[in-house]
Amino acid sequence: MASLISALLAADAHPSGLNYEIYSGWSIVMAKRIRYRVLERALLARGCTSRPGKGDHVVWYCPCGGHIAVGVRARVVSPGVVQDIVTKLACLPEGWLS
Repeated sequence: MASLISALLAADAHPSGLNYEIYSGWSIVMAKRIRYRVLERALLARGCTSRPGKGDHVVWYCPCGGHIAVGVRARVVSPGVVQDIVTKLACLPEGWLS
């Protein structure tokens, strides 16, 4: 099992902007914190649309209309929120946040 995971990790193309950490044989994808303006420009460049949410939140819609992600309009967006947006907007091409 460990050799299979190692082979898959060696062949895996790492998308830019994400850190890959190996923890006891599993691949854990950790996103980095990012400035909101950079995240907003990347989402708009991929055809995503947004609308205001409550308070400092913003709701992002993917171009296909089937995926929704909620982000925070802060100066720096935390790694957990960045990873949540990357995960929920699954129709965007891999490595779009680079």
